[in-house]
Formats: sequence, C-alpha cells, structure tokens
Amino acid sequence: MIRNNSYIKDMRSKALKGIEKKHLFLGEKEKIELQVKEQKITRLVANQKLEELDIDYGIKSMINETIKDITKINNIYIEKIKDWDKPSGENIHSDVKLLEEHYPMTKQELQELGLKHKNNMTMQRIINKYSLDHNMGYIGSITSDEKIKALNEITATLTGVLNNSDGYIGNMVVDIEYWNDYIDNFNVTLGDGSEISNEI
Repeated sequence: MIRNNSYIKDMRSKALKGIEKKHLFLGEKEKIELQVKEQKITRLVANQKLEELDIDYGIKSMINETIKDITKINNIYIEKIKDWDKPSGENIHSDVKLLEEHYPMTKQELQELGLKHKNNMTMQRIINKYSLDHNMGYIGSITSDEKIKALNEITATLTGVLNNSDGYIGNMVVDIEYWNDYIDNFNVTLGDGSEISNEI
C-alpha cells in the first residue's frame, strides 16, 4: 500500500518540516507587527527588526532548500524505477517454461500469471510477448513511465504546497486523513515501492 512507501513518506516529511519552518518565520513577522499595532514599538523600529531578520529571504531560502531535498528523493526514486524496469536474466522465473513449451494458455491464465509477476518487469515483457504473439492483446502491468508520471505528480504537490501552505493543498498535505485519501489515488501505480529497493 502506498501509505507505506518510504520514498513518499520521506518527501512528505521534508514538506511538513518546510511548512513548519515557514510558519515559524511568519510567526516572528506577526509578533513584530503586533508590537506595532499595540504601539510597543514604532514602525521604524519594526522595519529595522524585519530587515535584520530578513524573513522574506529566510522563507525563500528555506523553500528552495526544501524543494531541493524533495527533488533529490524524487530523482533517486526515478533512478530506482528505471533500474527496476531494465530486463534481467536473473528475473526470469520458472513459470516462463509454460510459455516456452507452448502450453496452450488462455487469456485469463495469462492475466493471472501477469498478476503473479506484477513486480517483475522481465516476466511482464515475456508474458506480454506471448500474449501478443497469440492474439490475446496486451496483458501488462504498470510501466516505469506510469510510475514516474505518478511520482512527479505527488512531488509537484509537495513542492507546490511550500509556496501556498494555507490553501486546500496545504491542508491536504498536513492533515494525514486528507493526505492518505490523496495518495490512495496512486496506490495501483506506485504501491508501497517494495518492488524497488527502499534505500535512499
């Protein structure tokens, strides 16, 4: 299940830390503005304090750094997906004998075999070739391109929320229930990532 995907968890964790830091910066700015409103300090003193803190630059730097961290995890995951998608003789399962020995398989049997090997792209290719050669159409599972597209969509959501953490998307990323509802849409495509090494 995608909720257990360590890459997605790590990227969300980075985004949440970024949102928290942004709110700390904005909290400092609000404290200074409140002091002006309560006439505890003058606007001139407030502007000097704001200039010293350079809150806008701090927020911008933090956002850029957080986006860089999230993008790094995204890029590592993409490389793992590409590695997973490379054909390998080591991944050929003994079930391939069913296809080589021309055992007459039905489309349903091929689909079941495809499900059994859904995380093995080498076997997926062999099963699909057999299926297409026997005019049964494409059996297929999720491709690396589909996985990368889904991953990039989640990454864009997480990096976008750093600039607009107060809107709907901000709430969706922060609230675990909303977040789970959102990422569940990608469960079929990305899953828990178990077919790919989870070492970052």
